[in-house]
Amino acid sequence: MNLEELLKSNTPPKKDELTDVDLRRFFMKYKGLLKERERDKAFWAATNENLKLAYEKLDEFVEERTVKIRAANEQLQQEITERKQAEEELAKHREHLEEMVKKRTAELQSIVNSMAGREVRMAELKETIQKLRTQIESAGLMPVADDPLKKI
Repeated sequence: MNLEELLKSNTPPKKDELTDVDLRRFFMKYKGLLKERERDKAFWAATNENLKLAYEKLDEFVEERTVKIRAANEQLQQEITERKQAEEELAKHREHLEEMVKKRTAELQSIVNSMAGREVRMAELKETIQKLRTQIESAGLMPVADDPLKKI
């Protein structure tokens, strides 16, 4: 029985089926496989340890970033709240100013209207004075008061 047959076999060989050379080869192959298995085991242990460290570092990084993102989010929320409050205050001031402008405009319109009414009344009075003066003069009388309508 050669080494390949021995490795493929599911049952151990009988003592008389192996020569000393085959036994030495088998031993060396077995020893090599054990060393290879130990190297693989050490490799995977190191790999697992490296993965564990990498995951721990990743967890730390994620935690740090999460803290920073939360802080930034809280800051943004505060700024949004402050901005909304400022916008509300501006809206209130704008409404107040609009009310003040409307009130002042109404006051000014009232003054303009009353002044226009006075102008009309003044024109009527001037016309009445002119008619009276004409009547007094046509009656042959001289008015005592100076004519306020005559320009100097």
